[in-house]
Amino acid sequence: MAGPDLGPHLVPVNYAVLRESIVLRSAPGTKLQRLVTEPLSFEVNSFDPYMRMGWSVVIEGLAYEASDREIEVEDINLHPLLDLQNSRWVRLVPRTITGRRITAEFPTR
Repeated sequence: MAGPDLGPHLVPVNYAVLRESIVLRSAPGTKLQRLVTEPLSFEVNSFDPYMRMGWSVVIEGLAYEASDREIEVEDINLHPLLDLQNSRWVRLVPRTITGRRITAEFPTR
């Protein structure tokens, strides 16, 4: 996320995949307001140092505040780091998805 005259606003989140979209929780306030009113980039990476391989995926799209009813219909295994009593569901609908595989060569001797 980025605002006027600001750089990207990066926020670590717990997320789940729900029917070709990303869902997460957010407390009410500035972060939630920006999540649902501005284009959003969402990045997920994984790397296995033993196998020296991984992947990186970037999803760009628009998010909206989803209702509890819309999300609770599904069995989502999402455990936030903080128990946010008043938190809201955010659903990111992808416009584009790009990714790449990451491999590192083993050193030769």
